Amino acid sequence: MKKLLFILLLFLSIRAAAQSIEKTMAQAKLLMVQNGPLYNPATAFKLFLKCAQQGNPEAMNGIAIQYKIGLGVDRNDAKAIEWFTKAGNAGYPKAWYNLGILYKDTCDYVLSYNSFSKLSDINEPTGWYSKAYMLYKGLGCQQDYKQSFVLFKKAALKRYSPAMYFLGLCYRNGYGTTANSDSAKYWLLKSSVSHNKMADDELQASETENSDVSGALADKIKAAQKHSLPQKQPINQYTKIESNLQTNQIAGTYTGYLITYDWSGKHVVQTNSLNIKLKLNKEILTGTWKEDDSTNVPINAILKEKEINFNGMKYHKKSHYNLTSPDLLTFQNAKLQFAKNRDTIYLAGNIQMFSNTRKEPSRPMYLALIQTSSDADSIKSLTIGTDETEIIAKAYPNPFNSIINLSFQLKEDCKVETQLLSLQGSVVYHNPSINLEKGDYTIPIQIPSLAPGVYILKLQYGFKVKIIKVVKL
Repeated sequence: MKKLLFILLLFLSIRAAAQSIEKTMAQAKLLMVQNGPLYNPATAFKLFLKCAQQGNPEAMNGIAIQYKIGLGVDRNDAKAIEWFTKAGNAGYPKAWYNLGILYKDTCDYVLSYNSFSKLSDINEPTGWYSKAYMLYKGLGCQQDYKQSFVLFKKAALKRYSPAMYFLGLCYRNGYGTTANSDSAKYWLLKSSVSHNKMADDELQASETENSDVSGALADKIKAAQKHSLPQKQPINQYTKIESNLQTNQIAGTYTGYLITYDWSGKHVVQTNSLNIKLKLNKEILTGTWKEDDSTNVPINAILKEKEINFNGMKYHKKSHYNLTSPDLLTFQNAKLQFAKNRDTIYLAGNIQMFSNTRKEPSRPMYLALIQTSSDADSIKSLTIGTDETEIIAKAYPNPFNSIINLSFQLKEDCKVETQLLSLQGSVVYHNPSINLEKGDYTIPIQIPSLAPGVYILKLQYGFKVKIIKVVKL
């Protein structure tokens, strides 16, 4: 009898405590209603903290949100991360989503992907969608359309509108699945009914993102490939560039193309004509960046080791998905290399912009230009520093179709060896060790029947090694 009475009293005590927490949580939520008569985030924070200390995971999530935005308490991302993690581990799934968004907003994509993966693992549609989104774009993980398609479909079947939209895109473009216009239309309409404007825009688009490359676009791409640094070199052999580029030859006008790829780097989705004018004062580059005779951006960059490093340049750019409201992009990871072959000066390399709206990198781009006029008189006392222990090494174009060119500069005579390895460490190409003199070199590497994927290009010079990740289309 005493045992039953004890159990009853314990049950009543737990129930009373739960009702007390529930009542306190309700009060805290009322205090968080903006423009409400009781709005008081600071007091709400204290109530959330009281409930969190009693183990309530929703309160832990509430504390994290207030720390994240600095509402009712000083903003503190570290504290927000701590409380989101506590809430997630205590069984509040939405906390993993919130944590993933926080990491993404701070550009920590690996931890963002890990947080979304935890939410996906407990079979939450928002987790499926969020993990799929990261896989679709390769944010914090290896880009993979097939995996993203599977997860988008799972979330879409649960009527999650953003997933319906992306599933429609997968079907429309053939990303991760066989292209199917009927299935694409079905899922885009489903998303549109849920008031997804992006789905409305896609339904009205006359062509897919990766429409067949033909006609004028094909001609542009072929022309751009001809701009891609010195051609007609012996395949799989080192060639010393005898006519080195002098810094007083860099200033001038360059014309060519800017090619944008999809997230996998396999499909060309946009090609713009490009005209760049450069002036050089010491190591500072100024001038203009002009696309398609319309977009005109002042250049602000630094020249280092015959390479351009853009410095906070921004511009608005239209694409298939933002024709009416161009995205604001910042030049990021935009390093372009100069080279000279005989009397021709080239400027080429890979660029990735950063979307200020979405807080993430944009699609990969490849730039290929030839100098059409020089402006040697604009040069003023440029001194490019040298590093006796390191060499300059670049791989282009990257991604590549059949040939990947490796260019490098040796600062002393030494033995050089080149390898291309799979991510599992298997050697798929090997150019044996050879003695090379000091100077600039290029080697076009071609491997018949090389499977598409990501590879590691390894250049060993003397006792040092340079590693470059490259993508075979």
